[in-house]
Amino acid sequence: MRKLGVGLAGAAVLIAGCGGGGTDRKVTLSISGSGRNVNMTACGKQEPFQLYAKAPARVPYAGTVSPAPDGRWKVKVKLKRCETNGNFQDVSGEQKIVGQPGGKFSGEIPVPENGAYSIRARFQSDNRPQSDKLYLKVGS
Repeated sequence: MRKLGVGLAGAAVLIAGCGGGGTDRKVTLSISGSGRNVNMTACGKQEPFQLYAKAPARVPYAGTVSPAPDGRWKVKVKLKRCETNGNFQDVSGEQKIVGQPGGKFSGEIPVPENGAYSIRARFQSDNRPQSDKLYLKVGS
């Protein structure tokens, strides 16, 4: 009976060490394809906005997840548009991207209409770390 108690205590220590917190990961994101950027305010956010001439626009992005995940992993890249109510709202610009070896990911997100947008990448895991938001403006 005593051996069983020691075995269960050891199993509890192993389980406690394996779950919950996991690895703290950092997600970075960058966008490209813009001719320039400008500091502006949209939806109450004063930030540098990458400028794209006209819609529809295709915005290339790239990023990293570190430390690099093992096996098959995904990030969700989400595009939100600044609406007249003063909030960034989801648009149909969401992509789930399968990551590459070494923690890298990349793609291109379509922006269908002129306007101000935010974009962010989120690692698809239990604790879902995410990148900082980036901002872009399409059209004049």
